[in-house]
Amino acid sequence: MKPSICIGRSVIEHQKKKDLRLHLLSTNKLPAGIPEKLLGHSNRTLLKRLREVHREEPRRKRPTQDSSPIQKKPRVTKRPHVKKNADYIFNEAECQFKVEWLKSHPPGGDNDTVIIEYSKATFGYPQKEIKQTLTEPGLIMKEYPRFKDFQNGSLFQVEFQLLYPDAKNFEKVFKEKFLFKILALANKKNIDIPDCPDECLKAVFVLLKLTPSIVKLRKVNFRLITERLIVFLKDNADLIQLSETRDPHLKQPFICCMGTMETPTNFWIVIDRDIILCGNDFATAFVNLFCSFYAFNLNFPQYLESFYGFFEECVFDIKIPSPSVTAFRASLECLRDLQG
Repeated sequence: MKPSICIGRSVIEHQKKKDLRLHLLSTNKLPAGIPEKLLGHSNRTLLKRLREVHREEPRRKRPTQDSSPIQKKPRVTKRPHVKKNADYIFNEAECQFKVEWLKSHPPGGDNDTVIIEYSKATFGYPQKEIKQTLTEPGLIMKEYPRFKDFQNGSLFQVEFQLLYPDAKNFEKVFKEKFLFKILALANKKNIDIPDCPDECLKAVFVLLKLTPSIVKLRKVNFRLITERLIVFLKDNADLIQLSETRDPHLKQPFICCMGTMETPTNFWIVIDRDIILCGNDFATAFVNLFCSFYAFNLNFPQYLESFYGFFEECVFDIKIPSPSVTAFRASLECLRDLQG
């Protein structure tokens, strides 16, 4: 018999079975000098079980779904549905080729069809770059110049429709449902309605005067509020100078109208130092302006958050209505249209 085994047996003979069991329970291991193969059957089984339990402890600390379910916090608000960039798998080389093609091919002829096709095919790629490198509107339009010169700024609407495929149509909702009700509410409250041949411009301008949060701004010059939406210039004014020497309150995108409220001619949107022709229809300019905030991931201008919130919630229907907008909408819907 080997000496080590003899020594082990002699130690066990002096170690009571009860003391050995207590030692195993308290330390999960054998006393020094006792080989495992010399343990009795019951203590060997105990030691094996203790080792298994010790290995399972880290997993037991993690709550299971049945024993300790995770309680989710209730959602107070719901963000508009936007597909995250992570949802898109980009072919980097293909996207870069199409972006370079868009940069080097101006609108016109057969290019127009390809411009729309490539803009849709690279959807999400500009959003990724806006979050990473193109942090200013000027940088975005330098990389994507077709926003400036393609079909009166219509690529803003293309981008917005891809971001919000379920958004309602401006023409059908605002013009058919709210336009004349806004004028009716202004008439009821004795608010001046400007003389303007463009009914949409007239209603949107009056809506500024009716928006509850703007009505409360007693100490702010109303001109500084309206110019955050639209600035009127003489027909011979220098648009480039306007874009380069903007007043401090014109940092965010806004509409520039050549002419006056009574005789508007052409509309432009000014974004950073870039000027984008939108034609002679105010509705087109306004929708392009609204969509630009989403296409370029920009904040709404100061004081106009609730004003634009009306269009988010009631017109385009991309956001769950807030209490203030819901109350204002109710005040409109209870009125008869003021037409003619």
